[in-house]
Amino acid sequence: MRSARSVGTALLASLSAAVATAGDTTGLRTASERFYQTYLKTKAAGVPVGDDLARYRAVVSSGLAALLERAGAAEAEYARRTRNESPPLVEGDLFTSLFEGASRYLVEGCQPKAPGGTCRVALTYLDRAGGKPVEWTDTVVLVKESGGWRVSDIEFGGTWEFMHAGRLVGLLESVIAAGQGP
Repeated sequence: MRSARSVGTALLASLSAAVATAGDTTGLRTASERFYQTYLKTKAAGVPVGDDLARYRAVVSSGLAALLERAGAAEAEYARRTRNESPPLVEGDLFTSLFEGASRYLVEGCQPKAPGGTCRVALTYLDRAGGKPVEWTDTVVLVKESGGWRVSDIEFGGTWEFMHAGRLVGLLESVIAAGQGP
């Protein structure tokens, strides 16, 4: 038979884990919301550079910020090599599945997963001409660094043709490779 002390210790450990998970879920949600607030304010097409990249640095991981910087440099090199006669390597919205991007978001649910976590985000594009809204769900991947949660990747969840497929990190890596050229 277990002693009262070992039952109490087990109960305390379970309660501590539940509180940590609840705190992580709140942190994940808050970080996701901060990212999408930045996204809606910035709303730049293609790879962000300059002031736009600076805004994203506050809400993305150091690894994702470095990839964004390298992809921006690759875009600039590609434009130089093609004498600006070719379209950029990334046209349209970089951070969502849809070329036009999102007009609004709703963080639906977050799940802590070692060593980080994910949040499902319902996104909607509202056509200014009054067309039917386009709705989909992308998944944000987060890591904890510098004392807070930061977006480290996005899994694109759209299901139509001519969309970003896979993950943001993979897209950025392909831009970097293409920008280096033959």
